[in-house]
Amino acid sequence: MRFGFWRVFIGSFLLLSCLAGIPYLWVTSEVQKDEFKALAEKKASEFLSAHVEIDRIRVGMINRVALSGLRIRSQAKDDDAYRIHVDQIVFRYHPLAFLSRKLSVPSGIILQAPKLLVKQTEFSYDLLKDFKFGTGAESVSSLEFKGGEIFISVPGFRSNIHVQNINGVLRPQMNGEIRVNLKGHLKGLLNGEAKLRGIVAPFERRHDLDLELDSVSLNDELSIPLKDMKGKIRWVNQEFYFDGVQASVYGWDTLIKGELKNLRTAPVLAFSWSAGKKYPALMLTFLADFSNEYVEGSLQWLKEDKHVFRGNIKREKWNFIFNDVLVDDQYSGSGHLDVESGYSRFQFQRGAQRFAAQTNLRDLNFHLAFNLEHAKIYGLDFVTSAEIELKPTRSWEEGRLWSFDGLFRTDYFVLEYAPFSDLQGRFQINSFGVHDIFCSWGHAFEMNGDISFTSKRPEGKFVLQVNGFDLAGVKNFASKPLPKTLGGYLEGKLKMEGVLSKPEISGSFSVKDGVLGKLEYDRGMIHFHGFAPYLPLEDSRILRGRTELYLRGALDLSLANMFHGIRIETADHFVLWKGWEFTTSDTEGDLEIDHIISRLPKIAVKAGLTTGGATLGDTDNMQQDEGYVAIGPKVRF
Repeated sequence: MRFGFWRVFIGSFLLLSCLAGIPYLWVTSEVQKDEFKALAEKKASEFLSAHVEIDRIRVGMINRVALSGLRIRSQAKDDDAYRIHVDQIVFRYHPLAFLSRKLSVPSGIILQAPKLLVKQTEFSYDLLKDFKFGTGAESVSSLEFKGGEIFISVPGFRSNIHVQNINGVLRPQMNGEIRVNLKGHLKGLLNGEAKLRGIVAPFERRHDLDLELDSVSLNDELSIPLKDMKGKIRWVNQEFYFDGVQASVYGWDTLIKGELKNLRTAPVLAFSWSAGKKYPALMLTFLADFSNEYVEGSLQWLKEDKHVFRGNIKREKWNFIFNDVLVDDQYSGSGHLDVESGYSRFQFQRGAQRFAAQTNLRDLNFHLAFNLEHAKIYGLDFVTSAEIELKPTRSWEEGRLWSFDGLFRTDYFVLEYAPFSDLQGRFQINSFGVHDIFCSWGHAFEMNGDISFTSKRPEGKFVLQVNGFDLAGVKNFASKPLPKTLGGYLEGKLKMEGVLSKPEISGSFSVKDGVLGKLEYDRGMIHFHGFAPYLPLEDSRILRGRTELYLRGALDLSLANMFHGIRIETADHFVLWKGWEFTTSDTEGDLEIDHIISRLPKIAVKAGLTTGGATLGDTDNMQQDEGYVAIGPKVRF
């Protein structure tokens, strides 16, 4: 029983081998004939629109015939749009063609490792027209690429677009169109993986293709810093549509949407570009119509107010010139961008306010110069002449996070009408915020802090350190109305934290050997906490010998006189001063208060201990050795 099974199995195998081997032997013998060689050379010549000679022919798989040792003479001229070279062509036949012994027309053609040089930047319809697929029963149903290369020359650049390891198929359709499905690896001006799918009608000279990018980056020869591009670009004739292409710009995740039309005649470029993943930190819209030399767009930073611009644009090869640019209908300016070198410079002005920026997109070193006259930034008034230098902290290839080291210096700096002498400092900025901020002015002020961009509104955290500032010179520092005389040495810290437009502020300061108007005191302690602009005082006192008075109320930064709400009280909440001047007796050490009614005597404030009787006023009920504050007129005879 078992022997019979194996005999049937072996017999069936031999029979199938003979059935399969007979056509193979026939094809092998058939392709060695001169008639088939002539037929193959004619078919290859017709398909490639060139004279093809074949050196070797062999049968590969059961339905494929390989033609190798090819000599292709296309009678190419220097101005030809393309040139092609193929190491091997494979004719693929339907299995029924082998059985019917019809080898005159292959069902498909495979180009093994073809090399194609395209010498023009427009779409090569002529190349696809020269592929003679045939019609009806004589047609070739597909053209396959196996491991080929395409070199596309780009005028004005040293590098070309080099597509390696091309694999895919072209399939002719009944209406004369060709369906394209190719993929390959890009090198040269572009680097990465790409797929090309869609329809080409070579005789009507039109196409509709989808170019799918995967981790594609622009070469360093192009100063445009687009890296790791992913997404789809629709290519319709002379128009390109960017449907949500993701790209890394100096490590910042960005999204590009837009279109480019009339590329060969009068280009029109329109796009939107957003940077940042969770909360877009930067939004740019841009429209350039080169036929009308018109440009417009908008720029929005960290969801602040959108800035709108419009003006004129001209193109000289890869140099773009901007003239008569108007920003927010207030600032006028001009500039230029050289894409090939990467250099750009822009300048804007409005009256006495001027701003200039220059950089090179290759190394991204920025130089910014400001001249501001009462410019409002986050609700604060700025007057300054300043320069900022920005340098990248690392090569962009080392990491995805862009980062700059910054230095700034000022010729003069006035914030909220208060001058800051010799303000200068350093910082580091990246996509998450501004960090390691350090600045100083004068000899007594230093500030450290950070600004975060990770929230919907920028937030900051700052600490201002004051070390021995002489209040005698405060008139040259502050702009708010102050007592006529102010002195002493100020030390302490000011902390600010929260949203930049309304931070939480707390301060703790001490004053040594202070002078306030005519009041001299040994020590002052000032504490406050609140949200700008209203800062209530907490546990604030001034000491003169054994006299202790209390500061009540709040600083109000929104008022011209920010001390309007400050008053001085005794421990019993008796208000001694609210806008009056102070003095002290040269001989007795009493605290004296001047007021605005000149005909009234001065008021004396005296601290001491009871000794069994009143020294001033009605103090009969006071116990011996009990502290007191006595108040009364001081009259001289």
